[in-house]
Amino acid sequence: DAREEDLLLGSSLSHALSTSPTRSGVPIGGAGATGGRRATGGMAGTSAVNRSGKHRSHWRRKGDAVKRDVAFAIGNATFTFRVFRDPLSEEAMAAAGVQTADSVVLGLPAGYSYPYSDAQLLSALFMVQALAAEAQHDVHVVIKVASTNVRTIAQKFFEQLPNRRVTFELLLPDQITSAVLTQAAWKPDYIKLVQELLVSSDGMELYIVEFDRLGFLPGEAVTFFDIAEAARALSFTALGYVRGRGANATHVLAPAGATSLVIAPDDRLIIMAEEWN
Repeated sequence: DAREEDLLLGSSLSHALSTSPTRSGVPIGGAGATGGRRATGGMAGTSAVNRSGKHRSHWRRKGDAVKRDVAFAIGNATFTFRVFRDPLSEEAMAAAGVQTADSVVLGLPAGYSYPYSDAQLLSALFMVQALAAEAQHDVHVVIKVASTNVRTIAQKFFEQLPNRRVTFELLLPDQITSAVLTQAAWKPDYIKLVQELLVSSDGMELYIVEFDRLGFLPGEAVTFFDIAEAARALSFTALGYVRGRGANATHVLAPAGATSLVIAPDDRLIIMAEEWN
């Protein structure tokens, strides 16, 4: 059986996605991505959640040669951990559900440093594209990287693909931290807003939701005032909307009330809400 620390490490990663039960996602990574404890000898892995709330996770300890299943439940989600020698391999990714997931998070365990870490993650991103293209399935990938060079390489590579199935966000934590610190220095109250929206589990949270959840249908012509009033009636606050999906999506924040739009099938709303199911 896998050790307790293996389960703790895996559950912290899988649980992070359980807050969005209406979307399916596949986090792929280890201690470096979760902040969990790193097991002796090093670990990495994959975890998947589908629309039914079931999670599949794949973890390895260096030197392991045997696949093992460990199943348990947290709330209404069932977790199954399977051990693979290489969790970023084609076999492990396919078993985790990359070819059916809406989103994928890629990461590496602690101990990997730049540039090797970014090279590994870029290779894994290409593998996700290959699997998604094989299944003719679109998937969104999120990765924490250390250099802007990786972002440039990925963008140029995917721009030239004839059968692109992957959109992605390559996040640089240092850039995000710098932006928050700059804003907080300029407006001290800004950090309280960030903590309330992004850190605290209580109170209002940000959501991107489908228009039909507020009663609007594709093809319908509305103004943002109509949208704001419909949201207010449900105790939500409409902040804007997103047009399109993936790399070509456009985010419109705080539009004028008179702004009009014809709702397209891929359009979504940006709202603040106490809770969204």
